[in-house]
Amino acid sequence: MAQALDRLGLVSYNQGQYGQAWSLHRQSLAIWRALGELRGVALSLDNGGWVAHALGSFDQAHALFEESLG
Repeated sequence: MAQALDRLGLVSYNQGQYGQAWSLHRQSLAIWRALGELRGVALSLDNGGWVAHALGSFDQAHALFEESLG
């Protein structure tokens, strides 16, 4: 489910639907965290960072990218 939500977030991002993309990535992130899947957490954080960047929220994008490295 987490992977499917993340992929749907990518589709929304590519269609320019950034609000929808962010919502889907957040849902995915919550599931990955609940499962303790660090690779999935990093992936969703990175994808969320690109959404924040597209929205011009550069500080938030930077924070998400940084956290994805952790």
